[in-house]
Amino acid sequence: MSAVCDLKSLSNDSMLISELEKREINAYCERIALIEEKEISKNEGKWKEKNEIDKNMLFKNIDVLIISDCTELTIDEIRKNRYNICLFWVRFYLDFLFQGVFLFN
Repeated sequence: MSAVCDLKSLSNDSMLISELEKREINAYCERIALIEEKEISKNEGKWKEKNEIDKNMLFKNIDVLIISDCTELTIDEIRKNRYNICLFWVRFYLDFLFQGVFLFN
C-alpha cells in the first residue's frame, strides 16, 4: 500500500509527469485499492466462516486443540468464542428467570 501512496504522491509533481500519466497512475492506484478491498472482504468472510465452524464444534465439546487445527484459529480466539457463548447463555438464562419473576409477582 505504501508503494501505491508513493506513486500517487509522485503523480502530483507536475515537473515529473504529464496530465495523461497522472490519470493513468490514479487509475492504477484505484484498481489496486479495489483489489485490496476485495481481498480484505474475502479474508473477513473466511474468518467469519471459521468462527461459525468453531462455535459449532464448541457446542459439541470438541477439544480446543482439534478446533484450532481444523479452523486455523488461535487458542485465544477459540477461548474468546467460548467465553462469548457462555456469556450469551448466562444472559439468556437470567433474562428468562427475571421474566418469570415479574410474570408471577
